[in-house]
Amino acid sequence: MHLANYLGLIHHSEQQLAKAFDTIAQHHGDEPDIYQNCLLLSSWSQHHVQALKPVLERYKEDKSSEPERLTKTLFEEPRTGC
Repeated sequence: MHLANYLGLIHHSEQQLAKAFDTIAQHHGDEPDIYQNCLLLSSWSQHHVQALKPVLERYKEDKSSEPERLTKTLFEEPRTGC
């Protein structure tokens, strides 16, 4: 079922996005605007994950490693600014 594939991608992508925003916020603790905005965006992604729960319970999901692979590619290590 294709729906299960897409639900798995959405679910894990939102989890990875929330984690990425949290990581960026922690690396930019001395820059209040970046820190606060990243925490806000992370909270939105966490809310999306919670909102998906009833849908996932009803339709299930297929696990996908794609969101994790993308995160590892984009966030190998902290980068320094220009």
